[in-house]
Amino acid sequence: MNNTIDITENMLNPAFCGKCLLLVLEGYNKKNDSKGIPYSLLILVLPFLLVKEIRKTLPANSKEKFYEWTQTNAAQLINFHTIVQGYMPYTEKALMFLFSLNILKIEENGMINISEKNYKKGWDNSIEELNEVFKKAKCLGRWFGTINSESMIYLHLKIKL
Repeated sequence: MNNTIDITENMLNPAFCGKCLLLVLEGYNKKNDSKGIPYSLLILVLPFLLVKEIRKTLPANSKEKFYEWTQTNAAQLINFHTIVQGYMPYTEKALMFLFSLNILKIEENGMINISEKNYKKGWDNSIEELNEVFKKAKCLGRWFGTINSESMIYLHLKIKL
């Protein structure tokens, strides 16, 4: 069987999608004193990371401004809201998976956060494409955390809240 097909199928697995969400959350928490991330940002994660044409355009670090990136990559973001809707079932399954294992918790402020006692950091970086996804996930989390405004992120993506 073709390895590319195997990787693509595995990328929709709730455990893999959950790992992507957790890495974004790790990066976000580094910029926001571990206060957790809003659900409205978590639903953006999988389209950014699993759509190869979008992922390839993400910067290697969070120093590039989000607004500038959205302007430069406007062609990849046409109908991004439709892509987000298409990935919603996978995001929801990944979140249910993580909550069922008590890896995630809901903070008093309503934010979703990592339950430290059940979370194991790190990953197997032997598969290049998966390694790229995970590195971009941490960067995306730091990017979102630096902006720290759901409405600004949605505005630049041309998605109505």
